[in-house]
This record gives sequence, C-alpha cells and structure tokens, in this order.
Amino acid sequence: MLRIDGYLRVKRLERMKERIRVLSDNPAYRPEVYRLNQLQDEFAVLGRVVAAVKPTA
Repeated sequence: MLRIDGYLRVKRLERMKERIRVLSDNPAYRPEVYRLNQLQDEFAVLGRVVAAVKPTA
C-alpha cells in the first residue's frame, strides 16, 4: 500500500535506476513511472498487502 499525492493505492512497485515504476494488476491501468527526486514529500510506502479477501459466488 502506498500514498502518492495524498491518495492511497494498492500497487506493485519496481525500483529502477533513479525511478520507481508503479504497476497495477488490473490491465486497464497503465504503469506509471516517477523520478525519485520528484516524490520526496508526495510518496510513502505504508505497508505490504499479504492477502486479499474476495467474495465467492
């Protein structure tokens, strides 16, 4: 779980050289790439998702 610009999101992170790629499991959302120096106060990793509960039919 992370916070970018005040919004909480559950995404995967991929660290690149001086950048972070934010990935979604949902194919409707494209990857986002941020420069590390542009995220100083606007970005925080708040935790790790270890399970998801989904309703069954």
